[in-house]
Amino acid sequence: MKNIFKQKRGLIQPKTVRWLFFLPLLFLIVVLVVSNIKISQRRAAIKDQIKEREDQIAALSENDDIDRKEYFDDYEFEKIAREQLLMKREGEEVVFITPEKEELPEEEEEEGVVIWWNPLTWIKR
Repeated sequence: MKNIFKQKRGLIQPKTVRWLFFLPLLFLIVVLVVSNIKISQRRAAIKDQIKEREDQIAALSENDDIDRKEYFDDYEFEKIAREQLLMKREGEEVVFITPEKEELPEEEEEEGVVIWWNPLTWIKR
């Protein structure tokens, strides 16, 4: 008689339910760990590239300073200062030569002519 009143339990047993939740969680953890490892490796490679570029920049800037000292003399520094920075020596006078403005001949306008693309001709004077 006891069997008659017992309710039928579900078809899925508790162990199966645990595995159904555990397996996707385990898969997610593995995917996250693998992606974290890949990201850290990529970050290390980028840091190495940055270090190499900084070393190259430092070497080039040292060479550039040496090149400037070798090839520029006082005359060139003075020339650049005069032309680009508009500087002068003590006791010198600076003379500016400006070109003369050319006067353009004014166009003779015919009275009563209306030009459709020029709004100033729309108004009668």
